[in-house]
Amino acid sequence: MVILAGGRCSEEMKALTECDFRADIPLLNGETCLDRTRRVLSKFGEPLVIGGREGCAPRQAPGGESFVESFAAANALVRGRRYLLVTVDLPLLTESAVSDFVSRCDPDIALSYPIVPAAECEAQLPGMKRTTLKLREGHFTGGNIAMIDAPAVQEATAILQRAYAARKSPVALAGIVGLDTLFRVLLSKLVPMTLSVAYLEKRVGKMLTIPVRAVVTHSAEIGADLDSADQYQVFLRALEKREGSEN
Repeated sequence: MVILAGGRCSEEMKALTECDFRADIPLLNGETCLDRTRRVLSKFGEPLVIGGREGCAPRQAPGGESFVESFAAANALVRGRRYLLVTVDLPLLTESAVSDFVSRCDPDIALSYPIVPAAECEAQLPGMKRTTLKLREGHFTGGNIAMIDAPAVQEATAILQRAYAARKSPVALAGIVGLDTLFRVLLSKLVPMTLSVAYLEKRVGKMLTIPVRAVVTHSAEIGADLDSADQYQVFLRALEKREGSEN
């Protein structure tokens, strides 16, 4: 297992929490985002932490300058063929959510990525802003964990780097994923039936030259990452409510 912990706080979050890294953002009872994520994942074994403040975890390695560079560093360091990749900024992550996602992953697929029905996210965390996409099968948001086949994905790292660099340029991105795919993504905002999960799996898999699978999960906490000060307050209230119901 790997936790990507190199993400930096926005200026807004830094002013609110006095933290440089998202990993160090305080939650409840003295726990940070990293403490909580490590605690959840420790049920499955001690995770390797990539990036973050030096000395923040027993097993830690330096990250890169970007998400993809940190991912590439993790992929090169993991032991074994398959591993679970998790971002550090998931304050509501639970053992059951991780277990559910892992149980749904096909061992023959090189990259399994969770998608969560938007309705589930709204029901569990009402009012929280999130990026969503309307597909033929429904309205989904992406998750922040993935099941990775290290050797297979290693070959696709260069393509991932190109796609990440082009993420804010539709023209450049079209040259990587295909103009027809980009057009369908844009059109799906108006006409949801134009884009299916299977189509996206096929095109992304073709781009990366590896088998890719979108795994539907109803665990909204997998897709609830901490980005803004408004979200921070929502997460703190949700954690307080959860802790109160458990006591």
